[in-house]
Amino acid sequence: MTRLFALLIAITVLAQSLYSASLPIQVVPMPSAAAKGNTELVDLIVRLSATDGTPRSGLVPPAFRGWTAKLLLSPRDFNETKLRYDSKDNFGRSQTAVLDAIGMLTIRNIVEIDRGVYRVQIAPSAYAKQQTSIQGFTAWAEGEYLFRMSVADGPNMGDVLGTFTIR
Repeated sequence: MTRLFALLIAITVLAQSLYSASLPIQVVPMPSAAAKGNTELVDLIVRLSATDGTPRSGLVPPAFRGWTAKLLLSPRDFNETKLRYDSKDNFGRSQTAVLDAIGMLTIRNIVEIDRGVYRVQIAPSAYAKQQTSIQGFTAWAEGEYLFRMSVADGPNMGDVLGTFTIR
């Protein structure tokens, strides 16, 4: 597992150096209120700059287009979670199902808090293994999370790896 983790980091660093030079990005995760069993948001403080180092401002488009937080590694309890799904049958009766699901991260909010500095809030979420169109929010599991934060602004792109711990 350690070799796989090291290989993943090496490949990502190489990819970053080849493709991310046009939008340098730094990220500092702050899980503050997020804890095992709850659904509190994790704040990611993201700094974006141009290649000359000047801050990149005004990059909060509608629906957060161009911003992604992709989960790469997570605790097994989070990766193999359950998702509660409420629906109606053909007769209009409510029914609830508990589905096997895979954990992921969902961006809930992005705010520019200073010139070129953004607070990105992510939530624990999941999608059903059998029907990926069924998505919902789930609780954090205890452990380490490895993610990739990506930002695209037209042809300019940047991404960076980050980790945070949920206790």
